[in-house]
Amino acid sequence: FLSDNGHLCFLTSSQWLDTDYGFKLQEFILRHFEVVAIFEGMEPWFTGARVATAATIIKRQKNPVKRMANVVRFVQIRRRIAEILA
Repeated sequence: FLSDNGHLCFLTSSQWLDTDYGFKLQEFILRHFEVVAIFEGMEPWFTGARVATAATIIKRQKNPVKRMANVVRFVQIRRRIAEILA
């Protein structure tokens, strides 16, 4: 339902980036979107969660040439979010 050039951000466990069960999602994303950035935090982002969290930002892109020429930014956040926002 995302319009052309529309952006989507989703929060997930970062495990989908390097496990077998995440490969289908990666393939789907690469077929339909430009990956703008993937942020991975060093602290738990959700109370009680014991998984590493990733924020993924993607942009709907129908043009396959533009998708393949896209530069992805992988960002590792090494400080606590509270410190960054203070």
